Amino acid sequence: MRFLKNKIALAVAAFKKKELEQKSKPASSVTSAKKKRERILGFSFTQESSRATKNIVKNYGKAICTFAVSNAAIHYLISILEKEQLGLEDFTNYINQTKDSIDGLRHFRSIL
Repeated sequence: MRFLKNKIALAVAAFKKKELEQKSKPASSVTSAKKKRERILGFSFTQESSRATKNIVKNYGKAICTFAVSNAAIHYLISILEKEQLGLEDFTNYINQTKDSIDGLRHFRSIL
């Protein structure tokens, strides 16, 4: 996490430096207002609010699946698996195989 934060901080600093350089240039050197932005390594032009919520469902789905196969969940699973007539080993194998393929809310619902 610290590595990622440092990478983002460096990218933001480089972006701000580039903006200052562009503002200090005379207006005649800028060809148009819609000039193509250059890609800065490690920086996204996507709004922060959009980036913050992009993978929430995916991350929560994987976390729920991880809990479902943990030792803490066995107490809860025993009664449910008996009602559904499933074995614990079959359930954990199924969850372990499918948790990495979760890509959205609909897919997560269809898995369970």
